[in-house]
Amino acid sequence: MGIVFGLLSFFLWPAISVAGIGVGAYYAHRFTQTVERQGENRRAMEAMEDRIKRVEAALDESQRTIERIEAREEFTTRLLSERVRSSL
Repeated sequence: MGIVFGLLSFFLWPAISVAGIGVGAYYAHRFTQTVERQGENRRAMEAMEDRIKRVEAALDESQRTIERIEAREEFTTRLLSERVRSSL
């Protein structure tokens, strides 16, 4: 039994070593892909943050424009209502 186990381990050890190296190489490749993707994701996130900032700035400007229009409408309405009251 000892000789058989010794011979099997002698012949299987190189195969196990090669398989271990192959698995290690696979995981190293996957790790590098993940790191590269994270770099791409980081650049994409920075681009998205820039776009979001521009959209927020545009929305703020639109809000200020709408507030100015509302103020003008209120002023016009107030003037017209005073004009109607004075003509009665």
